[in-house]
Amino acid sequence: MAVLDFDGVLFDDVAFKKECESIFRRAGISQERYEKTYQESKRQRGHYDPRIHIRLALKTFPAASVMEKNLFARMKDFTEQSFRYVYGDVKDFLAFLKQEGINTILLSTGDASFQNQKISKSRIAE
Repeated sequence: MAVLDFDGVLFDDVAFKKECESIFRRAGISQERYEKTYQESKRQRGHYDPRIHIRLALKTFPAASVMEKNLFARMKDFTEQSFRYVYGDVKDFLAFLKQEGINTILLSTGDASFQNQKISKSRIAE
């Protein structure tokens, strides 16, 4: 049996987070505010939840509700592209495990909805 962590093992979470940061910056959120609210969102839930992060980052912005909808939509579109962040050798590695009859368990921490979206859109189950 193989037990694999999704983030950092099969999925380039560092590159994913950098792109996520740039989405927030394009929405007018500074790097400093991004980091501060990222950490606060993790403290509040015990793991990262992009919905909480977005709300915290936009809390004092005028027209925050409009910006929030826009940023939610951008993050959803971004998450749809999760397959771009799967390491290049993952499909071959998973195919090898399957060929050898090795059962695979995938673990991941974080908001279940967000992690499920990333995993399903990563195309590793194909």
